[in-house]
Amino acid sequence: MACSRRSGWWRIWQVFPFAGKPDGASKPLLDIYQGTVRRFSRRLRPLGAGSPRIGNTPIRDLSDFSRWNGLRIMAKLEWFNPWGSVKDRVAWYMVKGAEERGELRRGERIIIEPSSGNTGIALTGIARSLGYSVEVVIPKAASEETKMILRGMGANVWEVEDDLCPRVGRGTDQSISLAKAAVRSHPGKYFMPNQYENLDNVRAHYETTGPEIWRQTMGKITHFVAGIGTGGTVIGVGSYLKERNPRVKVYAVEPVKGHHIQGLRNLEESSMPKILSEKLDVVDEWIKVDDREAFEAAERLYREAGIPAGPSSGAALHGALKVAEEAREGLIVTVFPDGRERHESTFRKYREGLLLKEG
Repeated sequence: MACSRRSGWWRIWQVFPFAGKPDGASKPLLDIYQGTVRRFSRRLRPLGAGSPRIGNTPIRDLSDFSRWNGLRIMAKLEWFNPWGSVKDRVAWYMVKGAEERGELRRGERIIIEPSSGNTGIALTGIARSLGYSVEVVIPKAASEETKMILRGMGANVWEVEDDLCPRVGRGTDQSISLAKAAVRSHPGKYFMPNQYENLDNVRAHYETTGPEIWRQTMGKITHFVAGIGTGGTVIGVGSYLKERNPRVKVYAVEPVKGHHIQGLRNLEESSMPKILSEKLDVVDEWIKVDDREAFEAAERLYREAGIPAGPSSGAALHGALKVAEEAREGLIVTVFPDGRERHESTFRKYREGLLLKEG
């Protein structure tokens, strides 16, 4: 098949070149990414005066994954947000909050943000729809799909090696340091929302995710489980739920050192985000998860329930199942941050045993 610049195949290959040229590519794979590009293109249309349709994501019953009859497990599927992840909530609150406080005005500054992927994508979609330019500082280790989506949406992407000098920590710590340096070096050029320190991150979950979970479970939730990235989800949702019912227990899922679970952070090798450190008392217990546990849980979700969840969602399920083994009764709710489509290359590396070699 000829590949003209006007054909849909050409456009898909330009955004997702790793999928291969049309003549030699898998049709199902290209169909997936053709749909992805189409969805992101629609989302770049200008937004109205009000909030885009962010939130009110569905909740899925996963009780069959537990062996205890008196216990239910439910997961909130956050890839149903417009830009595909839980970070849509945070990006909207940070941009609109900055505008309302007069910190950000259209046409004056470029939005720059360190991100492992999802916040960058959400910010790009929302900010560009509002007329801003966006630059995203991302670890080089982030999935190829994530970086391709960002570039395809029009973001200027800075890829950061994990061995910058001076070394300030692993993963996104390097991105945070570089983004802050860019802001300091170019006064008046950049605005950095900084999801790691911005209380709008927590507020987004306190005002949306938490109330949605309470409503969807009719107030019957007994345990809440969330992975640790910035800490916004676990602190925001946990604070809201404990206000409604102080007996609700909150669990934070933390990856082990040297992990490859995009979006999560180990607090020994990476710095603790300010929004998390200031409200650590919200967390009742911590659960460790390694690559094998997270990726196998995500693969099981795909195989047994047809749920295309990303690695951080697998980590959340693993945490929920650990809580289930201790609790044996009640209603456990967790949050699945994003879907599988932006992590297929990482799943492939896991299946081929390459992640351990990248260590």
